[in-house]
Parts: sequence; C-alpha cells; structure tokens
Amino acid sequence: MVEATLMGFSGFLDWRPLTFLKPLPRAWTCDICGLMSQATVVPECLHVFCSDCYQRLLDKESPKCPWTS
Repeated sequence: MVEATLMGFSGFLDWRPLTFLKPLPRAWTCDICGLMSQATVVPECLHVFCSDCYQRLLDKESPKCPWTS
C-alpha cells in the first residue's frame, strides 16, 4: 500500500492523505513537494513537477531543475 496526498482533484479530496492498494505511477507525484497532482509537468530533464512547483521554478531569475543543475 502507498500513501499519497492529493491536490487539484476536488475540495473533498484535496490535501487529504489517501492510501492506495497498488503503487502509483511515478508521473503522478511531484518530485519536489511529493503531492499527487491532477496537473503534472514533465520538462526535458524528465523530472515530474506539479504545476505549482513548476511555476515557482519558472518564476526564478534563472529557472533550472533542482536536481540536474
């Protein structure tokens, strides 16, 4: 079983930790905040970000992946 916190699905489910019986695909979970987001972004570095974390990276003066920079 795997636990994940959801974001962007519904007011009832958002920010609630849920337990899943099967492992979640890597592309569903943000590599920065660990949330399972309805809107994920996979840039050319192939890391997975939720839209909020990705936008924060883009807003920096010199946006770059925190793991490949």
